[in-house]
Amino acid sequence: MSDFGLQSLPSLFYLAGIFIACFSSFLILGKRKKIMADYILAAWFLIIGIHLILFILFFSGSYLKFPYLLGYEIIFPFIHGPMLYLYVLCVTGRHPGVKIWLLNGIPVLMIGLLLSQLLLLSPWDRLAAYQSGNNGYKLLSKVIKYIL
Repeated sequence: MSDFGLQSLPSLFYLAGIFIACFSSFLILGKRKKIMADYILAAWFLIIGIHLILFILFFSGSYLKFPYLLGYEIIFPFIHGPMLYLYVLCVTGRHPGVKIWLLNGIPVLMIGLLLSQLLLLSPWDRLAAYQSGNNGYKLLSKVIKYIL
């Protein structure tokens, strides 16, 4: 654990959150009579777990050891809103159609397209862009922060 710089109390809370999110997801998937809302909630909990893993890697500075994961942490905050909306629709009995699913995926796809130039770089070039604060990526970061 000390290899990742996770000795602090906030890091332990993040690790607990990762465990709880993944455990909850697998617990929901193990349920016998599942409805669509259960599948959405299980997927959302897995997304939360992955988001927390990427966040803690960035928070602890361990992204230097895993540069191929850089950039993906930006997409995850945009997934939570659509997942919440789809989950509430399913729980309230209004099952979303394909049109609603696609409309809720548009923000995530837009951010993915904005980040495609960064994500297509080699891991070491991405790391260099993160560390140097390249002007193109500073502008992209400001745009994404404004959208968020």
